Amino acid sequence: MGKRGAGNISPEERQRLAVFREDKYWKEWKATLHKNNHYESQLFGLLAPTRLNLSPTQLVEQAKSPETVNDLSKRVKIAFAQMKSEYDPATLRIFLSALRNFLALNELVLPLIGFKIEIPRKVKPFMSWNDAEKVISLSNLEYQNVFRVMLWGIDRERFIQLNKDKKRLDAIKTQLKDESRDWIKIMIPAGRKRSAAFYLLIPRSAAELLPVLDQHGHPIVGGNNITRAWRNGLRRAGFDYEQYGPHNLRSVWMSEATRRKLDPILREFQLGHTVDDRNYQRLTQDEKWVTEQFRQAWETQPLVTEDQLASRDARMQTLESENKDLKARLERLEAISVERLVLAAATKKQATPHKQKQST
Repeated sequence: MGKRGAGNISPEERQRLAVFREDKYWKEWKATLHKNNHYESQLFGLLAPTRLNLSPTQLVEQAKSPETVNDLSKRVKIAFAQMKSEYDPATLRIFLSALRNFLALNELVLPLIGFKIEIPRKVKPFMSWNDAEKVISLSNLEYQNVFRVMLWGIDRERFIQLNKDKKRLDAIKTQLKDESRDWIKIMIPAGRKRSAAFYLLIPRSAAELLPVLDQHGHPIVGGNNITRAWRNGLRRAGFDYEQYGPHNLRSVWMSEATRRKLDPILREFQLGHTVDDRNYQRLTQDEKWVTEQFRQAWETQPLVTEDQLASRDARMQTLESENKDLKARLERLEAISVERLVLAAATKKQATPHKQKQST
């Protein structure tokens, strides 16, 4: 049986927490929490003090007092050490973060010298580009194009936002009209965690798949459905679905980009990772250089070059001008023909009465 997560607490702990939550300090702290994925874990994060039979008020008072703070620190470390056999390291880190956050709200710091929660590093089996393509081909048909786009480094949530963003989709369609573009630019807005806006490049063939629609013609925006479809593909391809999620497509792209010797800064930028200010400025202002690096790495060429397009456009303009001249000449010839026909008809009409008089 595996270690417990944050939500699997014992009845005794729940009873202690019920009393704990009546304290005014707890209520003040709870009001500051954001209801994100770790909300419940943060609420359970003060389990260590409950095991010490301390209320939030007592916890604050002992952390404030120089006479009791060191003893409190020691007892907290012991409590966390005892919980290591019951909770996984990631959950314990959230608990510890909650405790520190609670104390910080009251302008307190609890010295926990030498105390550290180590999270064992999990090394996932390697998935190659060919492996990913095999999984995609065996996933639910409706979702295959979702993964073909995500394979270029865009995560699930950003894909969902893009797939329903008319403004950005229209910008992609505009780029696709330019036949010289073999790599299409996708803008990614600034994130919630103050991450800067950036862009990524995907090949023309992938951009043409957007927006990806379901069988009813609606954009696919269900995150759970995307994950379920990916797991189906993993099973059919013989992979352990617990080892890989759709997010692993980013790792697949990174591995492939590394194999193809794409510039390391471009690899990080494509995935939305932070780059230094100088490189950020360079990449956002020199898209032509970035595109050329992708062309070299993936050995691609545009359908037509910009010079070829310019030459074609000039030739088209020349042909249009020649067509206009030809049309004008035809119109003049037609007008002359009409004039001659009218003149001939008038001459014939004048000659007819003269012939009638002679016969008389």
